[in-house]
Amino acid sequence: MNSHDKSFEPDAVDEQVQKLLKKPGPLKKRKSVSARMVQDLQDVYAENASIMDRAWKRIAAETDEPTGTSNRVPFYPGQTGHFGSVPAKQQGGASKRTRRASQRIMNTFALGLVAGLLLASMGMVFTLMKNKQMETSNTTSQGIYSHQINPATGADEIIKRNPTTGAAVWRYSFPAHTTMVDQSLVDQALYAVTTNDVIYAINAGTGRANWMRSLPPNSSREGSLPQKIVGSAHMVAVITSQTVYKLNSTSGRIIGSYAIPAVVNNPGTRPSVLVEGDTFYVIVANNLYAYQLVDGSPRWSQPLAATSASKQTSASKLAPTSMQTYASNLAFADNTVYVASWRPANSVYLTTFDARTGNVLSNSVYMPVFLSYAPVMTQTSISITVHKGIVYGSFTFQDNASHIPSFLFAYDVKLDQALWHSFSLFSSINGQLQFDAGNVYVAGFSSVAGGGSIAAFDGQTGVMKWHSPTDGQVQSLTFQDGVVYVTTNTTTFALNESDGSSIWQKNMSDG
Repeated sequence: MNSHDKSFEPDAVDEQVQKLLKKPGPLKKRKSVSARMVQDLQDVYAENASIMDRAWKRIAAETDEPTGTSNRVPFYPGQTGHFGSVPAKQQGGASKRTRRASQRIMNTFALGLVAGLLLASMGMVFTLMKNKQMETSNTTSQGIYSHQINPATGADEIIKRNPTTGAAVWRYSFPAHTTMVDQSLVDQALYAVTTNDVIYAINAGTGRANWMRSLPPNSSREGSLPQKIVGSAHMVAVITSQTVYKLNSTSGRIIGSYAIPAVVNNPGTRPSVLVEGDTFYVIVANNLYAYQLVDGSPRWSQPLAATSASKQTSASKLAPTSMQTYASNLAFADNTVYVASWRPANSVYLTTFDARTGNVLSNSVYMPVFLSYAPVMTQTSISITVHKGIVYGSFTFQDNASHIPSFLFAYDVKLDQALWHSFSLFSSINGQLQFDAGNVYVAGFSSVAGGGSIAAFDGQTGVMKWHSPTDGQVQSLTFQDGVVYVTTNTTTFALNESDGSSIWQKNMSDG
């Protein structure tokens, strides 16, 4: 055995690999990046075990001698591999040199194979982690994106501002008389859809358009306005009232489209839409439908008045499916779809569904006492958000003969009981309710302030903690590090979440 043979110690290599792959306790319960990486690395090894086994057998077949005995050295847990074969009897010097040369070649190949698999596995883990970050990166760490109207052109603008100072980083102006309907931020791309059926992909770093694409003209889409845009690393989906269009996220090329069956079968409806992951949910004609976003294939459907065997106690409360629904809103939390509907007798119907199967999990009916004597109100808007199983909702009555102000409520669907309700300062509420840091945030027109306003209510008691007037209708609310960023048509405000005090305020024309 020469110096090269002595320098290679299979047992030492095996020990290092064993240490790398040894599971230090239940990794799934750990939150560290390194723990997740090791877990992913183990999964990669497990998935490639059969390939590695075939590789070692092929190496062994090339180097093993028929009359010799082999000492196998474990390569990794659950897998064996040949680091070398030890002959049963010594042979001639030439034969020894040949075997040693073969061993060195095989050992070098084995080490290269180990190193290659380790590097490839680590690279795969980093790639997976990077892709995961890209898919979930929709935070204000990249900036505050305000959607505002340019009074000179009548067109919408998107302005990216520094969260700390409010300084404008860039602004993107849409064509005159163009209104943005919805936007979706994915990593460094901001996707937007406008009322003239044009899709924009804006570089979040530079503010320049990567591409823009018009949806194809289609007579069946007449009166069908875009409602939702959802971006990902590979595909952009635009949901209109009737059709879903799929675009390549890199080029903007339209790669497919399909009609929403439930809407086609109920013409003239404008459904409530919720997108979560690879599924979108729509409410049409008192029914909830779940479709695969990629191709529109149905997953499940349920009538909103359905009952479940496990919730028979609520069955007597439920309205028949033919009962008219005046307004509905959807929310998603913990693999559960929450539906709130406003129906005759001034009642709120709350139903929860298993997002995967469509099974009904709970049914509840909530009618505040102060509405039991009020006239039936049909022109109603409703908004809900969910936090830890508690539904926080708001209602605004357009046909308000009794001048009842908009009100808020909190309802525990598991206990099937209301926790509190509170009259708001608003004669009308716009946009979705939002929950952050123990508070429920609502924006709308304030009869007290005489204009637009935002208010924070304690999530446990419903008591209003503070309110702050704005200079118009609130377009969006964004939260980060104890700050709530409020965007109106012309101004962006940064307010302290604790008391509503102003941190900075920027008009649309401010740099």
